[in-house]
Amino acid sequence: MAEKSNYKLKKKIGSGGMSTVYLAHDTRLDREVAVKVLRIDPRLGLEQDARREVILRFQQEAKAAARLNHPNIVAIYQVGRQGEQYYIVMEYLDGVSLGSLMKPGQGQGAERVVQWITQVCDGLDFAHQRGVIHRDIKPDNLILLKNGTVKITDFGIARLEKSEMVRTKDETFMGTIHYCSPEQLREFRSIDRRTDIYSTGVVCYQLLTGRLPFYGGSIAETIDRILKVEPEPPGRIVPGIPVKLERVVLRCLAKNPADRFQTAGELREALSESIVPEAEGAWREVRGAAVSKSRTWKPVFFRLSMTIGLILMLATFLFGYFVIESKRGILQREASIRGRHIAYLLSLLSNDAAIGRDPSLLGRYVEEIGRDAHLVFVELMRGNQVVAGYHAEHVTPEEDVLMISYPLAVDKPEEEGLKIGFSKAAMNRQIRKIKVSVGLALGGILAFLVGVSIAKRFRFAERA
Repeated sequence: MAEKSNYKLKKKIGSGGMSTVYLAHDTRLDREVAVKVLRIDPRLGLEQDARREVILRFQQEAKAAARLNHPNIVAIYQVGRQGEQYYIVMEYLDGVSLGSLMKPGQGQGAERVVQWITQVCDGLDFAHQRGVIHRDIKPDNLILLKNGTVKITDFGIARLEKSEMVRTKDETFMGTIHYCSPEQLREFRSIDRRTDIYSTGVVCYQLLTGRLPFYGGSIAETIDRILKVEPEPPGRIVPGIPVKLERVVLRCLAKNPADRFQTAGELREALSESIVPEAEGAWREVRGAAVSKSRTWKPVFFRLSMTIGLILMLATFLFGYFVIESKRGILQREASIRGRHIAYLLSLLSNDAAIGRDPSLLGRYVEEIGRDAHLVFVELMRGNQVVAGYHAEHVTPEEDVLMISYPLAVDKPEEEGLKIGFSKAAMNRQIRKIKVSVGLALGGILAFLVGVSIAKRFRFAERA
């Protein structure tokens, strides 16, 4: 590759289970880059079809990562192939991994850890909003640059390494066990962005305490602890860790994904607030001033209370309306983005000589895509005929579905298209919750206004 491309390899700087990384010089743009070369370990014993799927996933995930242009994510410059060698060219990071900064039994300062992990959350939030899940967040994949910036590396490769396609012949799981979420160990398919939040919590715990939250004498014991044992609170290991920060880390490590932070943005906000010193005595001062002023009832109090109550009612109603419209807009945007990605992938598969002409093989890929919990159906059309499709078993005629159609840009005489149905069930549940919350809030404000009105009448009656 070095002799026939713009990249002159200089030295090997790292290697992993599925790739080798080289420092290289981009002779065209005169800059240092990192070149990661796919290396399929022959010990995996993959068949030809499995090797082809590994390569396909490598290319697709690398291209997905290349679209993640964010200050806290390593930049991908090119995805290429030379002969039977597949590679990606990325930004060369002149820094150290957070893993190299860790020493057994020695934690980093809370403020420094929060500063690093909030940057990780920024990068993850950006990636998650674009449908990319890292799946292998660990200290060695987080690079600290000399200017204090933290960058996430190995997007895409992580998904490949955690795939069911990458197992040994005896079904031994390959990956970094200590940072795997419980759902990754139970069922490889049923994971989402919250698995990255769990792994981020493990990294945060390790940075604060100098040790892992779950560790056993063997892989089996470690997995058992991850699935069943609650972690020791970080404050017991390193006294002085803020209580709020400890709660944030433990919530990230919840066994049930529903009990964790649901987005990286939510985690980032919680981390930022966890090290803000509490203003001791502030509540007492506010409460004392309120009691002193409450002894003097004046008409302005009633007018101000009524005005504030009416403003709150209007604001609550408008807030509910805009949030509901926002939820609908988010579904449309996410469905459009994900649909385009799926259409692009299927167009590549359909164009492949070995896959496109094999309906059974093409059907397997469509079925794999359709297993996403948010998809109701996927249909690959050729003319008016369904070539390959997948329909979720729980679908009923009454289910609310957002259907989007895409033409497939392929060089074939027959016309091809793609129909995708996205479930609105989750959105409708959220909208119902919002309506209930807004209704309760409006009811509470109305009750407050009625109470103020009654109090005003009693006050005037006492004066008379």
